Amino acid sequence: MKIPTQIRKIIEGELINYPSNKKALAYAKQNVYLKHSPDGYVTLTQGKNFSSPVEQKVLHLMSDHNIMRLEYSISAIEDTLSDLREEHRRLIELRYFKSYSVERVVGELSICARNFFRWRDKAIACFAIRFGLI
Repeated sequence: MKIPTQIRKIIEGELINYPSNKKALAYAKQNVYLKHSPDGYVTLTQGKNFSSPVEQKVLHLMSDHNIMRLEYSISAIEDTLSDLREEHRRLIELRYFKSYSVERVVGELSICARNFFRWRDKAIACFAIRFGLI
């Protein structure tokens, strides 16, 4: 299956950012402290005092949306990795998580460049399906 270049670049960006997104998610979850107020609203206590409830609600929605997006991306990547064949998983880890060059990945996996691109495209297609992009 031929994946459009834009979709491949989106998936590659998510894969490249996976390690830092995982750290960012842990940090975001650790630093967002929610406190229920008597009026039923949830307010944030991050060491900052906001003058209006609207500012508090906006910050909460932004934090919540960011956390949800990171959780979705991380779970999609981890689910897909668990479903990939071992050689495809290894290729993804070397190329995107460890930032190896194509030549170095080819050498590590003892494959030709043509196999690298075929395996990469198959793996990217699996990620694109899981992300709902195709």
